[in-house]
Amino acid sequence: MTAIYLGGFLSGIWPGLWKGARLLPLVVAVLLVFVIVVVPWLWAWGAVALAILVTTIFYVAQTRGDPSIRFEWKLRIVRTLYDRGLRSEGS
Repeated sequence: MTAIYLGGFLSGIWPGLWKGARLLPLVVAVLLVFVIVVVPWLWAWGAVALAILVTTIFYVAQTRGDPSIRFEWKLRIVRTLYDRGLRSEGS
C-alpha cells in the first residue's frame, strides 16, 4: 500500500497532463502491488521498485520548477547511452 501512496504522490507533483503521462506512476504502483500480491516471492524486486519510486519523487521535486534542469538530465542520459554503444536505427 505504501507503493500506491507514493505513486499517487508522484502523480500529483509530476508536471504534465492528467490524461497522459501524469497518471503513469500511479498505474505502475498499482501494478507493482498487484504483482507482489499474486507472486509473493517477487517481494525483493518490489523493494527495488519502491526505492526507484522514492528516488524519482526526489528527482521530480528537485526539477519541477526548472525545465532546463530536466533537459540537462535527459541530455546526460542520452550522452551516457551513446558513450556505451547505443546508436540510432539509421546508422
